[in-house]
Amino acid sequence: MKKLFALIISVLLTSNSFAATTTDSGEVSVSVEILDSCRFLSGVFNGNFGDVNAGTVPTTSVAISWFCSPGITMYSILPLNTTISKTNTLTNASEDLVLSAYKDNAFSNQMTTSSGFSGAGNGQVTTENIYFKLTGKGPDLGLGNVVVEPVNFNNQTNALVYPLHLQYN
Repeated sequence: MKKLFALIISVLLTSNSFAATTTDSGEVSVSVEILDSCRFLSGVFNGNFGDVNAGTVPTTSVAISWFCSPGITMYSILPLNTTISKTNTLTNASEDLVLSAYKDNAFSNQMTTSSGFSGAGNGQVTTENIYFKLTGKGPDLGLGNVVVEPVNFNNQTNALVYPLHLQYN
């Protein structure tokens, strides 16, 4: 029994002194598998109609950017809803406002839940403009029904949100 105890202490002392004088380096092997994917370059893209007079149809554009790896055969960017409605209740009167998105600045090619931006992954960042217009309860003077009531969508509590979905295969 005494021999065993002495051997254990001897091994511990030897390993401690060895660890203190070692200058060897070690390696850690790390593995990774990169999957084909697509992603927006930002979670939130911001746009602003600015100051708009009553009796007009406010319009603006927002640039969105995304990346799809070359292994992606096809992708689509589609809105979750064709239009977004919000009731303006900042004044005593109320006005149902409708936000619509278009792929062109002539507002003739509207984005829908089945028609948006599409392509094949090429490994490059793609940027496109989405053109928005906001219509209200006023008369149609050419671009849609004009906005009548005063409204401010520039703050977080009364923001307009237009959700997009990036799907790929």
